[in-house]
Amino acid sequence: MVVIIVHIFLYGKPYLSLSGLESVIMKQALMRGNNPLNAAMTSQFAFQLVLLMSLPMVMEIGLKREFRTALGNIIIMQLQLY
Repeated sequence: MVVIIVHIFLYGKPYLSLSGLESVIMKQALMRGNNPLNAAMTSQFAFQLVLLMSLPMVMEIGLKREFRTALGNIIIMQLQLY
């Protein structure tokens, strides 16, 4: 389920940006004063990508070993750009 949602996110975010739909949604959110929607649309794409891609790996390693080891492995992998 997580993999499907990550793929939907990865294809959906560029589609919104390239089609111009994101700017329309942002204008409507600003006019209505919808700050949570505005914050969700302007959040950092790279941060979301790293979080969504690393969370399943942390859970998998954490369940096989322990979570401290999983977090250490994930930090090392991020530093190695793996």
